[in-house]
Order: sequence, then structure tokens, then C-alpha cells
Amino acid sequence: MPFDALNLKYLTNEMDTLLKNGRIDKIVMPTFDSVVFSIRANNKNQTLYISVNPSSPRIHLTSQKFTALEKPPSYLMHLRKYLTYARVLNVRQLEFERVIFFDLDAKDDLGNIEKMTLIVELMGKNSNLILSKLDGTVTDTLKKNSLDLNAKRVLFSGSIYAPPPPQDKLGIKCSKEVSSVLGAFEGGNLTNFVLTNFLGLAKSSVEDATFRAFGTIKIENLCHKTRERFATELIGMYDIRTFSPCVKTVENKAIDFFYRNYLHVSGDRKECETLSDAIEFYFSTGEKISTLSKEKNRVTLSIESATKKEKKRLDEIINKMLACENFEEDKIKGDLLLSNLHLIKKNDKSISVQNYYSESLDSIVIELDPTKTPQVVAQKFFKTYHKKKKTIDANKVFKERSQNNLEHFEYLLSCVNNATCEKELNEISSELDSVVGKRKNQNKDKIGKGKPNKNKKEVSVSAPILIEFMSHTIKIGKNNAQNDALFKSAKPNDIWLHVKGNFGSHVIIENKTTDFPPDEVIVRGAELAAFYSKEKASGKTNVDYTFIKNVKKLKDGGLGKVTLTTFYTLLAEPKGVE
Repeated sequence: MPFDALNLKYLTNEMDTLLKNGRIDKIVMPTFDSVVFSIRANNKNQTLYISVNPSSPRIHLTSQKFTALEKPPSYLMHLRKYLTYARVLNVRQLEFERVIFFDLDAKDDLGNIEKMTLIVELMGKNSNLILSKLDGTVTDTLKKNSLDLNAKRVLFSGSIYAPPPPQDKLGIKCSKEVSSVLGAFEGGNLTNFVLTNFLGLAKSSVEDATFRAFGTIKIENLCHKTRERFATELIGMYDIRTFSPCVKTVENKAIDFFYRNYLHVSGDRKECETLSDAIEFYFSTGEKISTLSKEKNRVTLSIESATKKEKKRLDEIINKMLACENFEEDKIKGDLLLSNLHLIKKNDKSISVQNYYSESLDSIVIELDPTKTPQVVAQKFFKTYHKKKKTIDANKVFKERSQNNLEHFEYLLSCVNNATCEKELNEISSELDSVVGKRKNQNKDKIGKGKPNKNKKEVSVSAPILIEFMSHTIKIGKNNAQNDALFKSAKPNDIWLHVKGNFGSHVIIENKTTDFPPDEVIVRGAELAAFYSKEKASGKTNVDYTFIKNVKKLKDGGLGKVTLTTFYTLLAEPKGVE
């Protein structure tokens, strides 16, 4: 997003018009790096949102409602002390920099009117919110600055505010100066040349000026005529007559906001009344999509990490079983040794005997320990036999459990792909935690065994997919939390469908009669059950269906685990929601 000094110039002018002479009525902090001011200006309530989050610092007016932190941070209390009921004198920008000043009539420690300045610095990881007095003395900062002697700027309570160090670049004011600097361009990447030599521009802003001048953003050389044309376009970016705030969208998803129509950016243009409206629309839609994508990546990485550990555990189990797969040989050697005691002489280190367990009656060599009797050696073989057998029996259970977990993780990955909100992703994360054993069951009543827990709170579950088909409502759970909720809310004659013998979504067809719905409805439900399952890519697959009254939830079986008393099966082609 082009939150550069150019866009901030127009945003500052806009906020100055809308907030001048306004009164700050309320200040809250919804997060530790953002502050919200409620301002009454021009007979209208305005909400100013400021965030100094390193990944997305921003400032704009908003209509969004915010929830304050439960425990007010000390910085918030400082702002409330000085700025509650303060009056906004004007809003101005440090020229060609991403720094905005709010000049205020505030109150000093004695309650007298005192001029103060709220300074907003939107500079990536160095973003900050600073309150200073008229003489520049800093009263407090949202982000505390290090006292490192090598630091270029020192900002802390009591220091004198100093703006960001000046850059060896030119501010775009005069066409002659701009043209002169462009004269030093000797070819190559024009965008990088402009960013290196001029202040306050983002890459997309330079590319828009280039596109308007030449119809392309790839320009490698400039002559005198084209240089003048490009200089005119750069100067024109600061012409207020070009101001036309908008958002570019692709398939109704916001991809960026601009103070004017950036012609080189593809997508549909959504016009906005103010630049703040454009910014808010972007962050309420585009950022929401971006946040959902980030959350999906986070949950996916967690599942992949759990999968990697489970595969390692499975390999260890298989290796243990392979090391013990010859357990029958130990029993045979013990039996043969006891059957041939009369052939063993004192100090023998081994004995060759006929293996009567073998069909070909081959000879087998058995190692002996001269320091122990043959009977003791035989018992050692029997002990090893029993130990290996127990190890294999135990690891068969562990192997099955581990393979089941891997299939479960694979299903959770498909649930992540189907998720459409953060709440669904949180449900998947909770289910993942329960599978890997990192989350304790806090809902069990430890005091009264067998008694219901009165303090247990019902946790709301995200909404499943709902479709209408031939006058029937079909519900599809997108994860096991939704599957459980669907099962609990279903009525006895509703139809339950699930892919046979594998992980998948529970599908419920609402049914108001005691008979099955029409075949077409059953088939459609089966297609959905096949689509939202691990068998999605396998083509036609078997799907079980029955009345919900024939489905019983397994005790302590975990989310979505059920057993069937009576059911039918049909072959269905996976088909999703159209």
C-alpha cells in the first residue's frame, strides 16, 4: 500500500479540514500499539485511529467500533491526563516525510491551557506516537527509545523532540529542479532512480507517474523531451485537482488504496468520498483477507509441524517393530536348547542342532555362554521372546494410532482450506491441540464424579455451510467442531451422511417426515459428503447415510466421532457447493 508522504499529504489536508477546532472527548487503546481518539468536530463525532504496528502503521478516520484493553497502559493514562477535552488547532505534515503533527490546546499539570503537539511517525519498524510540549520537550512516547550512544535519535520523556534525520534527496516542488535531477539519469531502472533521488514517494506512486507519462512503467532512457514530460507528471502528483480517493479491487477484494486512480494498477476502481474511507475500506476488507491468509498459514504450519513429528514417531515405531520381528526365533532357540541339553558339553560356546520347527529340518547354530548353564541361556531366550512380542503388540497399537493421527492431520489441512473466518481456524487449532495432547480437558468435573459440571460454559461454534436443494436444507460441517454441533442440533428424522471409513464432514439433511427424502436429495447430500472429505480426489466413493436417530456419539471418542446402528451406503461423485 502506498502509505508514502505523498498520500499522507492529502490525508493530512483532509484531517485538518474535518478535525480543526474539534474537542477530544475520549481516548482508548484497543491494542498496545494503537490509540483511538473520539473527537467532536463540526457538529459531528469523528473517530481517529492511529496504529504504530511495525507491519502496518497507519492513521485515518474510521466508523469502526473498538474494544479497549482491560488494563489501561501507562501511556494511555498519560494521554488522558493531558489530552482529554483538548482542542485540535490544526493538523500538519513534516514536508515530504511520513510524520504528522496534531497541534493542540491541552492542559498542563495545574489544569491551565497549554499548547502541546501529538506527533505521529509512520516509518515502519520506527513508527511511534509522541506527545511533546510547545518547546519540543517530550512528555512521553508510545515506544520507548534506547539510550544507545550510537542511536541517531533519542526519544524519551524529558528529551527535546528531533525529527527524523534529513535524507540527501530532493523534495518535488519546482519543475526546473526536478528536470535537472532527472538529467543525471544515465539509463537503467527509472523507478529506482526516482526513489533514490526524490523524497516522499512509494514505488507504486512513481510507477503511476511513469505510466501516465509514457504508457508503461519500464523506461530505461530519457531524452530532453521525455524528461520534461516526466518532470511535469511528478510535479502534477502534488496538484490538489488530481485528488480522487479510491480503492482498487479484484473480485470484490480490496488490493490497495490511493489518493487518485493509479492507472497502472489493474482491478476495478471503487470511488470513495474521502481518503480515510478508502483506507478503512482497504483495511476492513483487504486486510481481513490478508489476516485470514496469514492465520491459515499459521495453522497450516502447525499442522505440518505436528505431521512431521508424527511421521518421525511412526518411523521410530516401525523400526522398533522391525528390530523385534524375529521374536519367534528366540522361542525356537529356547525350545531347541532345552530339547538338546544332552548334546551340550562343558565350555561349549555354541551348538548346532536340527530345527524341527522347519519343514526342511535344517540345522541351526545356537550361541551359548560358557559362564552360564544351558537352562539359564534358554530362559534368557524365552525372556527376550516375550519382551519382543510385547513390544510388537504394544507398538501395533501405537502404529495404528499414529497412522490415524496422520490421516486426521491430513483432514485438518483440508479443513483449513475450507475455512472462511478466523473462528473456524481457531476451532481447527483447538482440535489439533487435542490430538497432539497439548491441551488439557478443563471441562471435566474433578469434584463430583459423574455429576454434571454446572460451571461449564457453552462455547459458540462457527456456522456450517447451508444450501437449499429441492425444498430441503442441507448443512455441511467444515470441521469437527461444526460436525459435533450439527449432530447435537439435528432432529431424530433428519438424514445423516458421511464418507465411509475415512475423515470427512458430517452432512445433515433436514427432514420433516418419517420417510427418506427423494433420491435426488440423498444423492446431493452424498456428493457433498464425498467432496468435503479425504476422499475428495479419489473420484467416486462410498458414503453412508441413515436417520440421525441411528447415529450414536462415541463416549470420549473426541470431536465428530460416532457409531452407527443401521445405515445404507451409496456410491457418490464428489461435488461441492455451486
